[in-house]
Amino acid sequence: MSSFRQQVSSSIRILGWNRDASARATHLKAADGNVPFATIERKSMSTKTSIKRVALVAAAALMTAGFSAVSAHAADNTYIFPKTGDGVSNSSVTGAGSTVNGVAGPANYVTIGFTGADTGIATVSGAGATFGTAAGTGLTVNTAGTQATAVNTSGASVTVATPSAGTVTVNYYKYVSAGVYAATATESVVITVNAAASSGVYSAAKSSVYIAAGETNTIVTADAAVVGAATTPTNTDSAVATIQVQYKDSLGASMPAESITATISGPGVVKGISDTGTISAANGQFSAAANTYSSTVLSSANGSAMFEVFNNGQVGTSTITIKNNTGVVLGTKTVTFSGTTAASLKLTVKKAYVLAGASTIAIWANQYDSAGNEITVSAAHPTVTVASGTSIASATCSIYVPADGAYECTVVGTSATSVGDSVLTFTASTGTSITASATVHAVLGVANSITITGPASADPSTSATYTLTALDSNGQPLPDGAYAPGALIASVLPSQNLVATPFNASETITLAGGVATDTTYVPAAGTLTITWTLEGTAATTDAHLTKAIAATTVNTVTTINGSADAAAATDAANAATDAANAAADAADNATQAASEALAAVNSLATTVASLIAGIKAQITSLTNLITKIKNKVGA
Repeated sequence: MSSFRQQVSSSIRILGWNRDASARATHLKAADGNVPFATIERKSMSTKTSIKRVALVAAAALMTAGFSAVSAHAADNTYIFPKTGDGVSNSSVTGAGSTVNGVAGPANYVTIGFTGADTGIATVSGAGATFGTAAGTGLTVNTAGTQATAVNTSGASVTVATPSAGTVTVNYYKYVSAGVYAATATESVVITVNAAASSGVYSAAKSSVYIAAGETNTIVTADAAVVGAATTPTNTDSAVATIQVQYKDSLGASMPAESITATISGPGVVKGISDTGTISAANGQFSAAANTYSSTVLSSANGSAMFEVFNNGQVGTSTITIKNNTGVVLGTKTVTFSGTTAASLKLTVKKAYVLAGASTIAIWANQYDSAGNEITVSAAHPTVTVASGTSIASATCSIYVPADGAYECTVVGTSATSVGDSVLTFTASTGTSITASATVHAVLGVANSITITGPASADPSTSATYTLTALDSNGQPLPDGAYAPGALIASVLPSQNLVATPFNASETITLAGGVATDTTYVPAAGTLTITWTLEGTAATTDAHLTKAIAATTVNTVTTINGSADAAAATDAANAATDAANAAADAADNATQAASEALAAVNSLATTVASLIAGIKAQITSLTNLITKIKNKVGA
């Protein structure tokens, strides 16, 4: 059956800023606890707007074969410390840290030291390790060798047996009071026990191979991009790359007097050098069969071997392979040698609008050789000619700037008031037909029009973007670049307090194509009007503004959706709608109950009628039977 009347349609509800009303309109309930969704939403929004979170993210990447990550020095302990061990020999806490290496074996051990005037208990666990001999005063070890008690030790020490490879941990629990010790370890010493056979055997994990650009006899700690210059292998200063090998065993100990060979495949020459920076006399041997140069040196006392790479006038990418005397590859590095003849030219316009009559670095130019390698030799700069247009008087690109990774090209705009566009054609310095074009506009530096636009309306407390546009008397943008505080805007006055005022007088405004943008957060209610007063006075032409607009004001007006009165009205209207819908629900429920009762009555009537018909049929059949009996007996 149809409802007594239709419910109030949700389409006519007033859905403003108040999210509670919106939730009521759809009769939504929280899935748990029958709590209105609107309440949960309000709390959630409040949390979001009142809490700021800051995340600090750190990332590290391992490079190519032969690299190993070196962890930071472990923090020094206060009560126990590694005193002697493989790679460590300290007599005090200072510099001893909390980690140490050991060598596995039935007679091998590491010594742990204790500071004086302290009380505590030390335990040992892992890799079958136990405490052994105690030296000094105030230190006792239990019979099981698992616990050592220290009382005013005055620099005592105890050995830790290292029979098996693995990790051993010595934990120290400081005395608290009344026979009670710390519940958790106050500090620890971690012993890494290596297999006995690993001592003196090369380890790729502990060793490293690094490369740096043009360094000579310098300990380097990371790879650097290498682009070769056109030099000749005549002395150590002309090297385009330095490769350093740190050759160590699995305990991290340096391995001196080991034969290390570097072989270069491709352009260039490789030569080994000693710690003093002198190229070894027998190094740099050329193999005609393999068309490669190789060099062999002995590692120094600290396990270091160094090689330098020189340019031999060829172009391309070379691979340097480092091996030990058994042929094990310690690492590979690559070096790229670029040519000096340009095969392609790329232009990047950094400033499309430049000031007429002034010099401006507006374009970056990059040249590439036939292999696609960038040419970085400053002498091979491109020349520039102006192909068309009258706004640019001259342009030069004479210096390669490594910091920018390109040649910086300076253009000089004409001083004419009828400025416009110029198409500049750049030609490679070799005189080849390699060219590229770029368009630059020379414009006046004085604005005849400044407009600022913002959103006509915005939701409360949301981000709003404002756009400033500055044009000269020709309708062209002001020159690209940064304008110092006060150059365009003298003051700004918002009608409400703002977290940040866009284009304020203390702000540097950066124009690109005459346009700059800035943002702020609009208030929670009402109307936001922002008034900017431009720089200068109406009597004189400012450095960047004409007299026509100097000291004038620019306004924007933003209506904030959902003011307080509107929200209250919305709540009242929605409450009334809720009440109407509740009444409709009740009426529908009553109608449904009546329909169900009527259906039950109809069903009962049908059943009764069927029963009565059945009884009538039985009576008729009985009557007929009696009549037959009567006729048969002649009664």
